[in-house]
Amino acid sequence: MMLPEAVTTDFAPRMWDDRELQRDINRYITKQARPMRPDVFAVILDRTDPDQLPNILWHAWRRRVVPADSIGEHLGRAFAHCARPSELLTQQRWLTLFDATGFRIDGEPADPPTDPTRLYRACRPQHTRRMSWTPDLHVARAYATGEGHHAPGAGRIYTTVLDPGDVLAINDQVLENPDETEWIVDPRHLDITPHEGN
Repeated sequence: MMLPEAVTTDFAPRMWDDRELQRDINRYITKQARPMRPDVFAVILDRTDPDQLPNILWHAWRRRVVPADSIGEHLGRAFAHCARPSELLTQQRWLTLFDATGFRIDGEPADPPTDPTRLYRACRPQHTRRMSWTPDLHVARAYATGEGHHAPGAGRIYTTVLDPGDVLAINDQVLENPDETEWIVDPRHLDITPHEGN
């Protein structure tokens, strides 16, 4: 196995391009379940394909590879940067992780909002109960119409008034688009309606 030597060696970019090493990293976290220093864990996550992050975080939390606080530092960013979070990890597992790590903004512990907030989501009707919402109607419209990098467009815009207890995390600075803000929510009990004027 290559990992023990790799995680104690100075960073060398070319070694992280090796697919076998990526498999060893995944295996080390998901199967062997040895405690790992948070800084080593952070390097592994930084060098791993975004679509692998949800599974790695789930197994690392479940097997107590690192403390929950270390999982929380990376959880919101992992949710935002993978292509299809709900297809890579079940909603229940996402909810479990966010519940275990507490409310955060950009990975940092924070006080959650105290007032109900109107949120929007652009999506197909069958995807209204997913976890990613925005307080910005302009962002939802861009997703709905396929403007910019949001092509081909996500369909209708839906809205809800979120109870503060249902917000799990907020992504702002960790998003690739500086004009966007993402609220990650527990959608199970939301009262969701189509936004008028789509």
